[in-house]
Amino acid sequence: MTLETMMSELHYTNDIEQAILRKIRKDEKLIDEIAETAYHGEDFNL
Repeated sequence: MTLETMMSELHYTNDIEQAILRKIRKDEKLIDEIAETAYHGEDFNL
C-alpha cells in the first residue's frame, strides 16, 4: 500500500492530508533513519 493510498483510507480532510504529506516529505530522511532501527531486537523484545 502506498503512502497516498493509506492517507486516503484514513479519511482526513484534504487540508490535513496535505499537511501530513508535506511534513513526511520534508522529514523523509529522518523517518527513513528511524525506520531502519524501528524493529531491531531479539526474540521479539523490540
